[in-house]
Amino acid sequence: MARERNSARTMALLDKFNHSRNAEVLAQELKVEHLEDAHRVFFGESARMRVQGLQETLTPTQAAQQLGAALRRGHDVQAMLEARVKKMMLEGHKHSLGSTRSALLCWQGFATAVFQMPAEQALPPKAEADIMMWLCTFKCWGAAMNYCCAVRWCCVHMALSTDWWGPQRRQMMRGAKKWHAAKIAGTIEKKALMNDEKIWVLVESFRA
Repeated sequence: MARERNSARTMALLDKFNHSRNAEVLAQELKVEHLEDAHRVFFGESARMRVQGLQETLTPTQAAQQLGAALRRGHDVQAMLEARVKKMMLEGHKHSLGSTRSALLCWQGFATAVFQMPAEQALPPKAEADIMMWLCTFKCWGAAMNYCCAVRWCCVHMALSTDWWGPQRRQMMRGAKKWHAAKIAGTIEKKALMNDEKIWVLVESFRA
């Protein structure tokens, strides 16, 4: 009974993630433990359907035969496989889930504050210009690019529009990269001049 409750909870979390457009909700579900739960649920569900060895020992032909038999017994085979697809898609992003959560929360905070957008409409971004305005608030170009890519990854995962991922954003990011590099170079040069001045004062003090 407890196992069935855990399986139902995990499937509900995956369903929430796969269908919600509220970035805060998605961020709460992007956790490694949920991926691990989904992995256990998949093999538990396949065992319950009497499909043994799926993704382990069965060939694709054997898997099709056993899944067809499970379908005839009344099991929802497609729902189980769809959940597995989503899980495998998330698996490739497993080590970036923390930064993706931060990116989603950051984007939703901006969208709801600046555009007065309801939280449940935060994804996908409505226009390329919206994302570009958000990127202008970052002091670090690298973080801006990573966060922007994380929002796009979520849209791709959920089969949402990525029309906002356009050429103007790329042009802006190239400019931001050069501006950031020039800013760093200027800071280094300024520090170097300050250090030279201090060295000169020190040398002159020994001459006196």
